[in-house]
Amino acid sequence: MVVACKGVNVQILAACQDVNILMMVGCQRANILMVVACHRVNILIMAACQDVNILMVVDCQGVNIQILAACQGVNILMVVACQGVNIPMVVACQGVNILIMAACQNVNISMVVDCHSWQYVI
Repeated sequence: MVVACKGVNVQILAACQDVNILMMVGCQRANILMVVACHRVNILIMAACQDVNILMVVDCQGVNIQILAACQGVNILMVVACQGVNIPMVVACQGVNILIMAACQNVNISMVVDCHSWQYVI
């Protein structure tokens, strides 16, 4: 958990199993969260963040949930080669918001709610 931080914040989870939870609350500038080759439940949350926010989930299995809430600036969520239930959410965001889901299987849900400016969903 990273709370009320400034500057560049990088969190990486590689080859994890079971429940993995990453939370960034009240952060500014560049925030990067990466979950690579993880299994089971993975939850990434960014709340009230500003500037560049990047969440990446690569080659994961099971339930993967990524949430961006009340964020401003450039927000990028990527879910690549995932299996199981994948839910990227962007809520009340401003600026450029990009959601990418590539080569995913089973249930994939992308939600963009109450956003301003430019939104791009692939």
